[in-house]
Amino acid sequence: MDRKLLWAASLLLVIEIIVLMADVDLIRLPGLSFNTSAPKSKELGRLTYRRSMVRKKSVDSLVWQETQNQDALYQHDRVLTLDQSEAQLELADDVKIHLYENTLVVIEPPEDNKEDGTLHLAFSRGNMRSKSDFKRLSVRTENWDIQAKKGSEISLRNDASGELEVTVESGEVGLINPENSNPIIIKKNQRARVSSEGLVEKQEIIENLVWTSPLHQRVYSFDDSAEVELKWEGPATSLEIRKPDGTIHEQAVEGQNHLQFTLQQGSYLLSLKSPQGISKTLKQDIFHAPKMTYFSPLPRDRHDPSQPLTFSWSRLLAASNYKLVFQDASGESKTFDSHDSQTELSNLSPGFYYWSVFGYDEQGFSMPPRFKYPIFLFRDLLPAPKIIEDPKPRQPANQKPQKTSLLKTIWGWVLPTAEAQTRDDDSDEVVFRWDPVNQADYYIIEISETEDFIAPVELKTTKDTEFRWNYGVFKAVYWRVSAARSDGQLGYFTEPKKVQIAKLPVEPKIEKLTPIQKLNKPQIVLQPTPKPKPKPVPKPKPQPKQVKAPAPQKPPETTTQIEPPSEIHSTPGRFLVSYAPQFVFLSDVVDEDTKVNLSDVANMGVGLYFNFWVNESWRTDIQASYVSAKLEPAEPDDLPFQDHLEFKSTSATITTRKFYWNWQLGAKYVNQTYFNRLTLETIEGTDLTLIGPHLGYVSHFGKTWVSQTGLSYLLGDESQVDLSQVFDCHWFTTDDFKAGSGLALLASYIPSGDRGGSIRAQLTFRLSFGF
Repeated sequence: MDRKLLWAASLLLVIEIIVLMADVDLIRLPGLSFNTSAPKSKELGRLTYRRSMVRKKSVDSLVWQETQNQDALYQHDRVLTLDQSEAQLELADDVKIHLYENTLVVIEPPEDNKEDGTLHLAFSRGNMRSKSDFKRLSVRTENWDIQAKKGSEISLRNDASGELEVTVESGEVGLINPENSNPIIIKKNQRARVSSEGLVEKQEIIENLVWTSPLHQRVYSFDDSAEVELKWEGPATSLEIRKPDGTIHEQAVEGQNHLQFTLQQGSYLLSLKSPQGISKTLKQDIFHAPKMTYFSPLPRDRHDPSQPLTFSWSRLLAASNYKLVFQDASGESKTFDSHDSQTELSNLSPGFYYWSVFGYDEQGFSMPPRFKYPIFLFRDLLPAPKIIEDPKPRQPANQKPQKTSLLKTIWGWVLPTAEAQTRDDDSDEVVFRWDPVNQADYYIIEISETEDFIAPVELKTTKDTEFRWNYGVFKAVYWRVSAARSDGQLGYFTEPKKVQIAKLPVEPKIEKLTPIQKLNKPQIVLQPTPKPKPKPVPKPKPQPKQVKAPAPQKPPETTTQIEPPSEIHSTPGRFLVSYAPQFVFLSDVVDEDTKVNLSDVANMGVGLYFNFWVNESWRTDIQASYVSAKLEPAEPDDLPFQDHLEFKSTSATITTRKFYWNWQLGAKYVNQTYFNRLTLETIEGTDLTLIGPHLGYVSHFGKTWVSQTGLSYLLGDESQVDLSQVFDCHWFTTDDFKAGSGLALLASYIPSGDRGGSIRAQLTFRLSFGF
């Protein structure tokens, strides 16, 4: 009965999970809808093309949804393109909207919900292009209303600085600022730049400055940059390059009609300029090439050319079709097109070849392959050897003591222990065995960390039917073996096998030794030399009586004298300066529904430390630190239009303690950046000051290592609990100079009421010098 109830409860849980995922549109169930919200408005169009990461959020949805081609679009729908993404929208009355990467638009209802023959959009940020033959288009930005007449073809760019760029290729556009009643009219073949205050620049697009290549170019590269070549016709004097961050660079090109240079990854807008006007804008993308994995055949595989050979590889999200390149040793190649991630070739000629696969996106731009796999096509191949047994590790006879960890070394200073001998991993061997193959003169064995055998860690030939391999630090490997003849004839490889290298007991067995108690140093007692017996001498004359000095007395048992550490006597105070790079991680609650994860490695970090003795018993420590970082969101769609968020943190702690106490008591001051939601897609940082009590504990390990643990409760506009742990090593110390290094971890918790709490962490490496 209990088992039936358990199965029923499990089935109910699975159903509830499916219903929940369908409700938030994480999965789609054909014919079923779990959405209980109001019915959608009339369909306004469809998303006809998407490239890579394109998201959509409906008015009744809490999460961004992945899109598919031919998704329906309604009023209030938001469409967002992320890095290296594009989308094509086809709306009512043949209105076409093309969204480039990092662009957000909202389909808005008409004013007062009255149909006025105008399509309304809100354009937040990015680059878009629109064409409307039969309908007016109204695009609203933060500062401007863009009114495009019927038959207009326009391009819009809106960057983070608030500058809006409008290019009109046909038709006419009016720019209206609510604070200025005079509209700005932009006619055909004009480009205008406006800020929130008004017109910045208006230029004419002239016909005698022409690009000789298409106006959209894209290069995929595995590097952070790629080389591009531009060609044009006309008397250009300079080239305007708008970089991905929005900055503009101009390069003189007078007297030239081509230019070859290197660009970093991102999307660039390029325009030729002359005293008479400018050219049309060329868009140049430098995208990171996606990595494709080849499944079969593997590198150096052997195959009979009289049999069909299947080539297979992983799909690329951005690829719509593929091209298989089959190249011989002389460099001549054949190509085979495929719309799938595999293709079969027949009637191949014997020989040595390389094969690779190019991917092509929807616009026809090629994605280069990472590798070319070598392959041998031979007739009458030798059969693959038969594996006798799974490889077995073999232990060497001699054993070496295992290296001791740092913590174990520190513990050994306190309580010395005897170390048993352990196996040295660097001298362990594993034995691979197989049956002999008829007519084989030798064997080729390959051992690889990965199952694709791209870069084997071992590739050897042997005449034996076994191979002993020192596996060192490897925990798991793949291996295969093939037969070969001395005349060059090769054989099939065995199927790759995975080997989990087990840890075997050490032989011979050594009994565990119990710790040796710490030996007390022998007490050396100096005995006075006995005086020789005096010889008889004549009776001396009377001398003044000498008084013998009393022997030194021990202090009473009730008196305790604590000697201060030698460092206190030798150094009345210390001043240290630290270079302190940090890894900063923030998981901040920015509103009632959202928690944003941000992180960065901050090279800009410094620290100060100063201590002094108030009197012979009490010491005061003052520590201060500063770090500045540019934080990046862990999930791009959390903050699609924000990156490099500025974060600053300044802290100071003052504590006091007696020199023979481990506990510290004091106060802590923090001025730090805290983030809150600004708009739907952005957050802003505010610097707040907190102050509160601090409790610390200091431990010393020998003369080198110091551990400091701290707990603080801070109050201000926010409340915060800090827990810190520091390990410092003073690796050089004199009376006049000190140098050291260490690690510090600071974890903070910021309660946020019903919203949960924010968690922050700062991991710091400190390199300190001082006097």
